[in-house]
Amino acid sequence: MVNYSLFSSIIIAATFIILLGSYSSQADIKANATLQTNNTGSAIHVDAGRGSVSLSQNAYFPQTVEINAGESVIWTNPTEGPEPHTVTFVMANESYAELIAPFAIDNSTQLSPVPPDANSAPTIIPQGPDTPRLVIGVNDRALNPYAIDSQGNVESLPLNGNYTMEGTDKYVNSGPIFPPGMAPPGWPPISQFSVTFEQPGTYNYICLFHTGQAGSIIVK
Repeated sequence: MVNYSLFSSIIIAATFIILLGSYSSQADIKANATLQTNNTGSAIHVDAGRGSVSLSQNAYFPQTVEINAGESVIWTNPTEGPEPHTVTFVMANESYAELIAPFAIDNSTQLSPVPPDANSAPTIIPQGPDTPRLVIGVNDRALNPYAIDSQGNVESLPLNGNYTMEGTDKYVNSGPIFPPGMAPPGWPPISQFSVTFEQPGTYNYICLFHTGQAGSIIVK
């Protein structure tokens, strides 16, 4: 996985993620639920969010898309401010990726702030004397593009790439999609994500940052 920032930038990103749901301005909107059908054979474009710098619309436009097997959908973010959205398919409940997650570390491991005099400390959950400690950190599988196939194999996806959905995938994530050129320092510079759907079915997806933001792709 490519590292796009220093450790301190990742911590800034983590803090932004935690506050995003509480402080992001919300528009009282309803997603365009009109079914959009692709009759041209070309890719359909979906807006991942809309809105101004001060008022974000946390929805997908259109919310539901109907395509034929073998066709593609491309998501971009036209928001006027740096409000990110993800396109995340979770086909198995156990594959859901939390933004912040616990990780086990050996009891002898020492974690130091960067720089050393920074006013920061890791969040550590003490365990028993014979069990590893738990440290709370950013989940890279929520913050970057990843896929998990039917066998549980994890694949790191290229930024701004195209993923081919076979229909048996457990988890596919775009990473945070920003308007072009608006990804803050420390965030992956993602401005679009596309998926080619090979098998018929209904594919539901969500935004990991905004509860209730959801969409569907119906493949004939």
